[in-house]
Parts: sequence; C-alpha cells; structure tokens
Amino acid sequence: MRRRGHGAGQSDERQLAPRPPSRGGLFSVVGSVLVTGSVGLGCPPGASDTEDPTSATQGSDEEFPLPRIIDPANDNVVIPVNRVGALELQVVGILPGVTEVVIDNRVVGTLSPATAIGELREDTLRVELRGAMIVGSHTISLTNPSSAEPGGLQRSRTLTLSMVPAPRANPSATLGGALAPGGAVTVDGAFDDALLTVVEETPGEVAIGHVFALDGGTWAATPRSVPLPGYSRADDERSPPVTAQWASRASDEGGEDRLRVAWRVGQDGSAIAGVEVSASGEGSGEPQTLMTAPEPFAAGVEWAGYGRPRFLGGDLLVEVQALVDTELEHSGDHRLLQLRWPPPPGTPEAPFEVSVAEVMDLDALSPAVDLGDRARPLRVVRAGGSVAALVDRDPAGGARIVKGKGQPLSSYADAELELLAIVTTLGGWTTFAIDPEGAYGLTLDDTYSVMQIEPVVSSALPEAPPTAAPSLAILGGVPLVAVPYGAQEDVHIVSLDGSVAKLEAQSGVRCDALALLVDDPVRVEVPLVCVLDGEARIGLLSAAFE
Repeated sequence: MRRRGHGAGQSDERQLAPRPPSRGGLFSVVGSVLVTGSVGLGCPPGASDTEDPTSATQGSDEEFPLPRIIDPANDNVVIPVNRVGALELQVVGILPGVTEVVIDNRVVGTLSPATAIGELREDTLRVELRGAMIVGSHTISLTNPSSAEPGGLQRSRTLTLSMVPAPRANPSATLGGALAPGGAVTVDGAFDDALLTVVEETPGEVAIGHVFALDGGTWAATPRSVPLPGYSRADDERSPPVTAQWASRASDEGGEDRLRVAWRVGQDGSAIAGVEVSASGEGSGEPQTLMTAPEPFAAGVEWAGYGRPRFLGGDLLVEVQALVDTELEHSGDHRLLQLRWPPPPGTPEAPFEVSVAEVMDLDALSPAVDLGDRARPLRVVRAGGSVAALVDRDPAGGARIVKGKGQPLSSYADAELELLAIVTTLGGWTTFAIDPEGAYGLTLDDTYSVMQIEPVVSSALPEAPPTAAPSLAILGGVPLVAVPYGAQEDVHIVSLDGSVAKLEAQSGVRCDALALLVDDPVRVEVPLVCVLDGEARIGLLSAAFE
C-alpha cells in the first residue's frame, strides 16, 4: 500500500480576507468539547455572556447587530470524522438573508433558506455533517454589514472544528442466495436512485443486462432485463462498459417509470448504443446508435474508439481512446465526450467534447458521490495521467472538470486505474485508486491542510491482481472499499477513518466481481452483490465499531 498526500481543494465560494475579530466578538475560553452524537451542542454560555445577548450593539452606532455564536462557549469543538447529523450552534444578532456564514475563510452564503451546507435562523446555525470527513480543522464565523468596521463587515468570534479519527470499523461480509446469472456487475448512482446492473455474458449470444432498483434498502427481487446487442467485454477489463439510469420516475399523479441503458459496442469501441424501456413492463425496446466512430479533435491524433460510457445526470459521458502508437507523442489523447440524450430543444444531437483549460488526458471515468448534496451528479476521472479530477455539471448543463491538488494517483502515468471518490461536507474529498497490479493509492483534498495517509496493513496484500473494479459503501460514516480477487483470494475491505487506511480480508468470501451501495451514511449494513462462476449472489456487508 502506498502513501498518498493531499493538497488544498478548490472552491467557488468567495474568500474573506483574514482580519482580527471585531471588538466584543471573541470569547476567552480554554478547552474543547467532544461531540460524538447527533444532537446539538449544549455548552453553557461563558462568563463574558452575562449581559443580554440580544443587546450586542448597545452603545454602538452600528447599522446592523453584531452576529454572535453564544453556544458552545468553547472556541474549539472536537468531532469524529464519521459524525453523521446536524451540528447546531446557538447564535444571536442574526438577520436571515443578510448575515453570512464563513467556513474556512470562504463565504458560503446566508444559508437562509437552507442549502446542502445547512441553515441559518435567528437563533440557530445548523451545519450538516455526513461522515467520511478528513482529519484536520475547520473554522466557522458569521458576518454582518457595518459602515464602521474596516472592510465594511463586523464579524463574530471564530469557532474551530477539530476533526479527529473515527472509532475503528470492523467490517464483515456474508453471502446468501442467488440473484441473477452474470459475469460482471456495476452500480450507477447512489441513495434511492441507485441502479444495479448484472451483465449476463454468454459466448456467441447477445448479452443481457439485468437491472435492479432498490426496494426497502436492498435490491429488488425482480430485475428489468434488457438485451445489449453488440456489447463485449475483454477478459482483463475490470469495469463493464454499460451504464443505467432512471429516465423518469412515476409521479403522484401517475405515469410510468422509465429506464435508460447505454453500452459500448464491441471491444474496439466502434459505437455507443442505448435503449429506453419501461422499468416494469415487457419488451426490450428499440436499441439505437447514439455515437459512431468519432472525428479527430486535433490534427495528427488518431482515435481508436470509445471506452466506457457513464451517465452524468441526464447526459452520457464517454471516454475516447487513442491508438497506442501515438499515445507517447501527444498529450490529450484520452478525452471525454458528452452527449445529451435526448437533447433538449435547440441543442445539437451530436456529442461534444468536455473542455478543460489546458489540453490533458482525461481517463479512468469512475463512480463518485457527494454526501453533502445528494442531487449533484458526479464522476471522477484521472487528469493528465496523474491527479484526480471531479466531473459535475455547470449551470448551463455542460460537464465541468475540477482538478484536485493531491499527489499522483499512481507511480505510472500510463497505468490503467479504477477510481472511487467521495465528496463530503466541510470540503473533504477522498479518492481511492487501484492499478492493474493491485497497488492502492489514496488521495485526500481539503480546503487548506496537507497531510499524509499512514496505511496499516492488517492482512497480507494478495499476490494476485484484482479481478474487477472496487466498490464503495459508507457505514456508520466510515468509507469502506471492497476489492475482489477471484476464486483464489478472499475479498479485501479497505476502511478509511479519515487519517488511516486499514486492509482486512473477509474469510471465505470470494468474488470475481462485486458491488456495494452508497446509501444513508448512518446505516451500518448494506447489500453486497458477489459474482462468482457466472452467478450473482446477494449478501450483506456490515460494520461494528470499537
């Protein structure tokens, strides 16, 4: 297991220039408070709060009251990185819609009305925490306009949140009965909209995609089976080139659930095909060719074909690959195309390139999840053959690239990688990578801090390489990554507590491929799908904490 560092993440929020706290806004308190539950903080006011806190501007000619954090009284609050639930602070001097919240010297808005970050009311600031955070510290303060203060702002005292490692997670995997025939498996999306696709690959026959929706926190007993004409997967291809997504969901007024499924045609990637079907009805739908052989985007660059397709919101992202004999001579030979399917009125039907500021390779298109904003469509890629980059949608609907600042994901820039990424509250961004030889990489991006991950290997690394892509779950606020090694080695689970990565074998659980579910992070068990010898079985991954 290799060490990986991380650097400062990027943010679109406004930055506030550092300045001393405004007069009357700093409490003189020593010590810290450890917060482990999901209730609000209940520290009594400090000695300097004996006056009426609503009279913060008495004797002053300020236009607006001085915003103040009155509970907790301590300036430092200690929070485990797996904390799930709202952090509630008691405040006064708040004007909803005017008072702004500042996190890590970045103005995140008024939070009135509530956003994915939290909500600011006249007496309470609620900050949502979703687990999977990173060890370090964050600051929170409040500002109101002021004509008397430098910079036109008066500022509350600054509260520091110290993020500490989570309790040790002990994962346990078990297997149950058969789910569906198949040799490959993948999960698209997270939470209630997640879909599981088990691909039945029979030589000489058309592959079948068995698509499962969620039902009561686990995968439904009956799938929607869809033929995938032209689908083909190479023996060493760890992530199946197929993706599924809800096209629409039934409303209270009626309507029919629809599914879209897209896949790569042939191992050479000559085309991308897709079909839309009823989620519960009969019939296979009419497959259509969505993308044909791509035109070159730059002179002298020869294209070999398409790679894996993946949905991003209502659009498709598709990898474009270069010929091997030109790869070392041209930067940017691996790119992403975006296709709006079906296209909105007035939008061209042809795919268009996902643009970046500089020409660079974009590859290893993989799953990512934003715990703080469940509605945010998100993927992760490798940028420039080196660092992780998030792919989301800009306000106009185009795909947007946000590069990380961490250490390289692999020692080999041209190594094929499988990635997983988690974005959580307070700016934490964790990327897990595994290369074809089975070497792990871990990159952490946070607002300011830089740290090293010290892996603790609690079992021997398997000698065999992984046989399929890793899969992610978050149990009790702790990320768990499952890696399959086929019939010869047990499945291994990597658990991340925010500062340490642990690797543990699951005795007797062996899979050619597997799939987990990212659901409510407070859960301590999720369904595990294990593919072995051409059959997918349903099981369970759970975690106990000590």
